Amino acid sequence: ADLSEGRTVGEMNFDSKPVLALDSAVITLNSADDTPTYLLAGGFTTGQVVLWDVTALLGGAQDNAAPSEPCGAECAHELAAYSAHEMGVNAVCMRRDERCARDCRIVLCSGGDDQAIATAFIDLAFPREAGGGQAPLRCTQRSVEVATCACGSAVKGLSLPRDDVLVSVSCDQRLSVWRVEPPAAAPA
Repeated sequence: ADLSEGRTVGEMNFDSKPVLALDSAVITLNSADDTPTYLLAGGFTTGQVVLWDVTALLGGAQDNAAPSEPCGAECAHELAAYSAHEMGVNAVCMRRDERCARDCRIVLCSGGDDQAIATAFIDLAFPREAGGGQAPLRCTQRSVEVATCACGSAVKGLSLPRDDVLVSVSCDQRLSVWRVEPPAAAPA
């Protein structure tokens, strides 16, 4: 669908929780056919961060082909949800952590009005079903660390240019570069 035509290929509604920030990633896991998996992370006014598998929602939009029917929230599978901030989440960013030897680890960072930066390490896998088939993607492990008062004012932007580096900007007109390391409890 062309944005200039005003057509959507899908929608998700959030039951009175406004979303302030979004980021997306396309990853390939060790799935049966190595098809891309589309991930979407959202930050809410409640301080919550959510990670969804939106492959069913976005997968049909690849190669400029829109799904025949718009797809809604039933096409988004929630993988992880956690409270990361005391106030609204203004920025989220994520990337696959290539340092991880497991199926897949996502580094998901968020920044909020509370001046904090949260870093989550989320391990994802396609578990095998009893009959040998493949079950839906799921979160197998998660750890979240919050650096309170990381900035002098509200965090407004985040970027993960490398697995081990996070860049933040805040309303105090400061750009900060942070080292990102997995916690000891979540080995690589």
